[in-house]
Amino acid sequence: MLKRALFLLGLNLGYENSDGLGAVLVDKGVKDKDGTNVVDWDIVASHVGNNKWTWNESKFTFTTNGTTSIGAWMFYSRYNSDMTTNRNGVEYTFPQIQEYAQDFEWIANNNVNFVVSPIYRVDGFEGENVEIPVKQASINSYVKLNLQLPTTVSQVQKIVLTAKDAGGSDVKFPTKGRIDNTKMPVANMLTDTENPSYDVNYALPGSLPSTVAERKEKESARAYAQLVNQRGSDYDIDLAEAEDAGLASSFSVITKAVGDNTAGFLVLDCVSDHTNQKANGVTVTDGKFMSYMAIPAGIYKSITLYVYTDKGIYKKEIAERDAAIDGSAPDKLPAGKKSIVLKRQTRVNLANLTKRVSEVEDAVIKVEETKTAAEVAADLGGVVITKTADLIAAIEGATDKSINFLVVNQPIQNLGTDTPVPAHESIINKAVAGAVLTKWAADARTNVTLNFLNQRMIIEGEEEPFDLVGMKFTKGATLISGKVNLAERISFENNDDKFIVNSGATANFTKGTNASAQSFAVTSNSEIENNGIVNFVGYADITTLTNNGTVTVGTSEVAAGLKTTTITNNSTFTVNKGEWETGALTNATSASISNSGSVDVTGASTNSGSINNDTDAVINVVNTFTNSGTITNDVKAKIISGKAGAGTTGNLINNKTVTNYGEMYCLNGNHTIKNVGTIKAIDKEENGTKISISRTYITENSSVDESSVAANGDVTRGEIKISHRDIDMTVAKKAFQGRISWLVPSNMSALTHNSEDKFNMIYLDASCDLSDYTNANVNHIKYVTVNENATLPKVTLTSPLIEFVANEDVTLRVDKKAIAILNIAEGKTLTVPTNNIVGVYDVEETDVVKAFADIVNKGTMLVGGKCFSSITGYPSGVFASGSGNVDEAYFWSQTANTYN
Repeated sequence: MLKRALFLLGLNLGYENSDGLGAVLVDKGVKDKDGTNVVDWDIVASHVGNNKWTWNESKFTFTTNGTTSIGAWMFYSRYNSDMTTNRNGVEYTFPQIQEYAQDFEWIANNNVNFVVSPIYRVDGFEGENVEIPVKQASINSYVKLNLQLPTTVSQVQKIVLTAKDAGGSDVKFPTKGRIDNTKMPVANMLTDTENPSYDVNYALPGSLPSTVAERKEKESARAYAQLVNQRGSDYDIDLAEAEDAGLASSFSVITKAVGDNTAGFLVLDCVSDHTNQKANGVTVTDGKFMSYMAIPAGIYKSITLYVYTDKGIYKKEIAERDAAIDGSAPDKLPAGKKSIVLKRQTRVNLANLTKRVSEVEDAVIKVEETKTAAEVAADLGGVVITKTADLIAAIEGATDKSINFLVVNQPIQNLGTDTPVPAHESIINKAVAGAVLTKWAADARTNVTLNFLNQRMIIEGEEEPFDLVGMKFTKGATLISGKVNLAERISFENNDDKFIVNSGATANFTKGTNASAQSFAVTSNSEIENNGIVNFVGYADITTLTNNGTVTVGTSEVAAGLKTTTITNNSTFTVNKGEWETGALTNATSASISNSGSVDVTGASTNSGSINNDTDAVINVVNTFTNSGTITNDVKAKIISGKAGAGTTGNLINNKTVTNYGEMYCLNGNHTIKNVGTIKAIDKEENGTKISISRTYITENSSVDESSVAANGDVTRGEIKISHRDIDMTVAKKAFQGRISWLVPSNMSALTHNSEDKFNMIYLDASCDLSDYTNANVNHIKYVTVNENATLPKVTLTSPLIEFVANEDVTLRVDKKAIAILNIAEGKTLTVPTNNIVGVYDVEETDVVKAFADIVNKGTMLVGGKCFSSITGYPSGVFASGSGNVDEAYFWSQTANTYN
C-alpha cells in the first residue's frame, strides 16, 4: 500500500471546501508473475475501496489522508459512502424533476449533476507524493432550451421531455444509474520501471524532453477528450458533418440503469412555489422562453418537448441537429445526418447542435402545435403533474372535462452540500377542490372526472370541511388531516388501492342516491381503511371497509345508505338513521356496532364484540351469522333471520350472549336461529308493570338432537333465561330444547304448575317445593340449579330431572325419582335426608331428551336415606352416610330405576 498525499489538479466546476470526491479501484486485482503478486491492470465492472477526498480551496486541489494503493483509479463526485460496501460499480442518482434554470445554478448542483473522471493507471512507491492532473466530466449534457412559443402565451408551468434512442425506441432515463467501468477511457500513468507491477503496455506515453508532469497532463487531457468527445480533438464528433451511421462507433455509452430505476420522461418544473397553493409559472414575454436542463449524454433519434402553458399544452418533436434552420434553407442537413448527440460536460443549444453554443446562443425552436389533454395522455400515459401548484394550473388550463393525471412525486434531493432540489408532491386540498368547482361551475358535480392514475394521493382537509367532486383515485388516497366532504362522483377503483383516513381526520360521504349507483359518493370495487372518523350522510357502495376509528351512517335527522361487501370493524360503528347492507361482517372483540336504522347482513359474518340494536331498529340476517360476543336487541327492535326476496338463507348462531327486549324470529323458508350460548329474554317493567313485550322464537337451543346422543358430552345445550315464567318464547324443534331457565322468586316456597310456563329449568335462591311438577305435566322441570348463597334451601322433587346442580348446601327431598346428572360444587354438601330415596339413572323423554347417569362431586354427598344408581362404584368426591357402609346408604350397579 502507498500511503501518500495525492493531489488532484484539473477542471474547476465550482468546488467548495465541503465538497467530497470519491476514488475507487477498478482494476482486476492481483495476479501471479514469476512467484510475485502484481497488479492485474485489466479494467473490470466492479470496484473496491472508496477513498474520500476533500477540496482544498487554498491549494486548488483535492487531498486525502487515507491510504491509497497502486492500481487503476476512477474519481467521481458527489462522494457516496454506500460505495464502500456496494462493490458493483459506482452508482449515482438523477432527479426526474429539475427546477427552472436561467443559468448553471441547478444543473451544476451536486443534487442534480454527477461527474466522473477517466480511469487512471497509477504507480509509485511507499510515502511518495504524487500529482495527477485528474480531469472530471459530467455524465450529462447542459442543454439550453431556447423556445419561441405563440405570443399569446404568458406563462410556462413545466416542460415534459421524452426521447427516442438511435434505434427509435423510447428512452428510459436512469433515475439511479451505474458507471460502466469497462466503457471508460483510461489514462496510462505508469512510470516506475522498477516496480514489479510495471507493464510497458500501460506506460505513460511520451519521452524527453517533455517532463513527466507534462506527459501526465497530456495523457490526462487525451483521456478527458475521449470521455467528452471534445471539439477539435481526435475524438470529436462534428455534428455538422457526422453521418448517423457512424455515431455509435464514436460515442461510448458509459452509464446504465440500476434495476428498474428508470423514467420514461424528464420534467422541468417552471413554478417556483412549493407551498401547495395556486402559483404562477415562469413569465413569458412575446413567446420567448429559455432554461437550461441537464439531460443524460447520449445519441438520440429525437427529443420531444411537451410545454404546459397558461394557454394549453404545446408539443414539439426535435428530430434533427439543426432544428432552428428552416427546412428549405440550403445549409439544412440532409437525411442521414439527423441524429442528435448530446456530449458529456458540454453546453449546447438544442436548437442547433452543429456549432459551438456561443455561435448560436439566440437560435430558437419554434413550438406551435397544440395538444389536448387527451392527446398528451395518449402519448405519455397521462397529463403529467409534479406538485399541487402544477395540478391547480392543469385544472385551470384544462380543455377537457375528463383528464387522466400522471402524478410524479419526488422526495427532496439533498445528497450533498449544495442547495437541495425541493420535494415535489401533489396534495388534494381546498385550493385544488376550489379550482375544480370554479373551472367547471356548471358541470363539476355531474360531468367531470379527474383520474389520478399512478400514485396514491394525499388529501389534506380543513377545520371546516369542503367538497371534493369529480375525482377518481385509481391508486387510492389518504386523508392525512382535517375534514373533507367526499361529494359527487368520487371513486376508489381498485381493491388493492384503498382510501385511508388517518387518525384525527374526518371524511364525510355526503352525496349519492339510493336509486342510482352512478351518483353514489363511492362506487363499488373500492376499499376504505378508517383510523379516524367516517360519516356517511349520503349513499355509498364500498367493497371493503376496515374501521379502526369511528363510522356513522346517517344522523338523527337525516337517513343515509351504505352498502359494504366486506367489513372488519375494530372500533365503533353506528347506524343513526337509514340503511346498511353488508356482506361478510367481522366485528372484533373490542368493537361495537349500534343500530338505530336497518341492517341487512347478507354474507357469512361473525361478532366477537358488541352489537346494540336500538328501539325500533331492524337487523335482517340473510346468511350465516355467528355471535361469539354480545348482542342487545332493545324494546320494539327486531332481529330477523331471513328477508323477503333475499336469495340466501338466514342462519343466526349464538355462541355467547343475546339480550332480547324486542323480537327475534325467522321468516318462512329454511331460515334458522340456533343457540348454544345464552339468550336473555326480558320483558321490561317499571314499578312492577310490563312496559314492553319480548318475543324470542328460535329454531334450536342445543347443538344436536338431544334424544339421540350416546353420551352426555355429545351435546352442548344453549340456555334461554326468561324474565317471566310466561314470557313469549318458543324453541321450534322439540328435540333441541336445551335449557329454558327462570329464577324462582325467593319468597315462592312452592312452585305450582301453570300451563303458560315456558321454562324447563329453574334457579333457586331459597327453599322450594316442586311436588306439583310431575311426569303428567308436559312441560315439567328438567333442570334445577341451587344458586350459591341460597338461604337454607330445601328442594322437594316429584319428577325425574336431567340435572340437579348444588352450588350451595342443599337438602334434597325426593322419593324414588331419578336424576341423570348430579353436580355438587366444591365445598358444598348435598343432603338426602332420612326416609328419602334418590336415584342416579339415565333419564329419557322419548324424542325429546336423553341423559346418562353421572355424579360430578367436588364437594360432599351426605345420604341419610338411600341412593340407588346404575353407576358401577363410587365416583370421585366425598360420599358420606350414617355408617359409611355401602349396603346401608349407597347402592351401585343397580338395574335402571330400581330402588330396592
